[in-house]
Amino acid sequence: MKPYNQNFQVNRVNQNLIEVFRHEPPEYLKEYIPLWNFNFWMYMETDRHFVNTLGNFLESIEQTIIDQYEPVHDSSTGLGNNTVTSRSHHYNLFRETAPVALHLHKIIKSQITRYLEQTNPKIFQDPNFDPHINCWFNVMAPGEEIKSHTHNVTNPFISGHFTVRCENSYTYYIVPYTRDRIEMTNNIGEGIIFPSYMEHGTSIHQGNANRISIAWDLYYNKDDTFDTIKNNVEPVDLK
Repeated sequence: MKPYNQNFQVNRVNQNLIEVFRHEPPEYLKEYIPLWNFNFWMYMETDRHFVNTLGNFLESIEQTIIDQYEPVHDSSTGLGNNTVTSRSHHYNLFRETAPVALHLHKIIKSQITRYLEQTNPKIFQDPNFDPHINCWFNVMAPGEEIKSHTHNVTNPFISGHFTVRCENSYTYYIVPYTRDRIEMTNNIGEGIIFPSYMEHGTSIHQGNANRISIAWDLYYNKDDTFDTIKNNVEPVDLK
């Protein structure tokens, strides 16, 4: 018998959708070898003026959020308590009403809808599907990194991030079981949607200015949220 090859395969379905899956094991190993597949949704916001304005807006509210709320935890990112990340249970960017924030909401909702339409269109027919979102942002100083972490295994079910400012950094995703890493270079204006259970982190930020990214979690309905953030999620109309 030939040894089983544990490599995974990457398939670009279209401009946005990328599938990653484990090769089918031989019959004699099917009882013992885990099978898995997941996908990424990638998109680019080309309006650089919007992205720059968004960065300025986030910088303008960063200290206010830090001063207004007590830290909960930094979600195992390693960024520490003196950050907006550690206060993500207290504020939600989907509550912001500035024009640049409203445009951000529109972009995120549109991309989530397109992603779900291509990967699980029946979800929109489920009367129990009442999506709620929590959305925050991360600020990394030069020399910092986001350590490997997950958003959860079952709740929420999909997550995303959007790069606002970056220099010479990448985000990595850890493949289940094999622990292989998929590295994706960060690009200003690029967004990625991925399963919430995917372990991920970033390289050390090598730039001279702060790296800023937006992150979000989508819950199937409000009952699926944790008690600690149940009052911090916002409903989103995806259709």
